[in-house]
Amino acid sequence: MVVLSPMRQKAKFLWPISLLALLLLGACGETTPPESAARPNQPTVPQNETPADNLLVQGEPIATQPDQNTGQDSTSKLTLDAGAYCYRTEEETFQAIAEFLVEPSQDVSGTLEATITNAEEGYYTSYVQNIAGILTEETLNASITTEIENDVQQSQENWTLNRNELSDGRNVNLKRVSCEEIIALKANRDKAP
Repeated sequence: MVVLSPMRQKAKFLWPISLLALLLLGACGETTPPESAARPNQPTVPQNETPADNLLVQGEPIATQPDQNTGQDSTSKLTLDAGAYCYRTEEETFQAIAEFLVEPSQDVSGTLEATITNAEEGYYTSYVQNIAGILTEETLNASITTEIENDVQQSQENWTLNRNELSDGRNVNLKRVSCEEIIALKANRDKAP
């Protein structure tokens, strides 16, 4: 009788499982050739373009259904259907990204992350806003919690939120982008030294 050491028993048992795992991974249908595949340490950032109207954003489409009252395309009012929406701006002194989830009930929740810089004045700050409210056509009546420089501020504001832009009507004006762009930006930021 041959007695295998515990290590050999483990290797003998794991070999078929490893082979099966490799076969399953190979059958996943990967179509990207290895030379053009993205490297895990170097995420790419897509171009800052407004998504097409028929773009699937995080699995939720922007619908273009006729309005029941007028028969016109509902996108003419810039309304939003349920789904995830992302916005961004990259100006000289103000950079911001925003991610929102619109529910079928038109309840909206999301975050806005912003950085303000002025190299000439030696000024830098960043803040995060948690935003929740109700969307009526393109007006978001929102409760906003702003966390800035170890301070928390609460406010109630009306913002514009539609399929093209997010704006507070003063100094926050973001254009819609693909959510994949925001994911890539965050991945790059998280990997920065």
